[in-house]
Amino acid sequence: MGDYGIVAFYRETESEVSGPAEALMQIYHLHLRYEKVPQFPEAIASLAGQDTVFCVFERTVFKFRRLMQYVYALNKPCMIVHRKDMPGVYHHLKVPVGYSQENKEKVVWANFLQRNDRECQVELVVPEEKDEHIAFMVKNNLAFIENILQKSGARYARTFPEGSFEKNLKRTFQESNGGVVLIMRPFRIFSFYFPYVLRLFRKYARTPVLIIPRDDSLYVPCH
Repeated sequence: MGDYGIVAFYRETESEVSGPAEALMQIYHLHLRYEKVPQFPEAIASLAGQDTVFCVFERTVFKFRRLMQYVYALNKPCMIVHRKDMPGVYHHLKVPVGYSQENKEKVVWANFLQRNDRECQVELVVPEEKDEHIAFMVKNNLAFIENILQKSGARYARTFPEGSFEKNLKRTFQESNGGVVLIMRPFRIFSFYFPYVLRLFRKYARTPVLIIPRDDSLYVPCH
């Protein structure tokens, strides 16, 4: 992928995140650079350049609120990994299909990643919503997502577990080494409150998660 790269952030030593970071580097043929997190989260943005595809953090190294402060200071997707992840887990992308418009952004990144990983498998996790209006919006998003994947010749599968988007997201987070779960980053966090998706992530996530920022100007490398 040319001069594009990954930035792996650590707190004390590179070994905190080196295993997953090097596995991701090999899968996507990206340059890998290590950076120590700055004392002040807002300073981290200057460490990720235009050539950075995504950033990597090890989940257990940071307290959750501190981790989210770094994630929100970056206008880049952030891969939250675990030191003991099996390398094969990164070949499996899980895309929970929700009803909001932002869900369409997930497939842009899933498609980009699968195009650069010949072993990639994409799984669309489609909820069975009871509300007819919500179910209709999910159906529209699914059609859009499948159209993109089919045009790219991507290998993908659909699963239709019972329950709402939120219940399925919780279940997907709980699956140990089930694959990389793609979620959209909620608009903001507060000192007294985390959005529901992040509360689910904090409490239940046992698998790698790619947190994608909502930004119309977000740059996706076209390779």
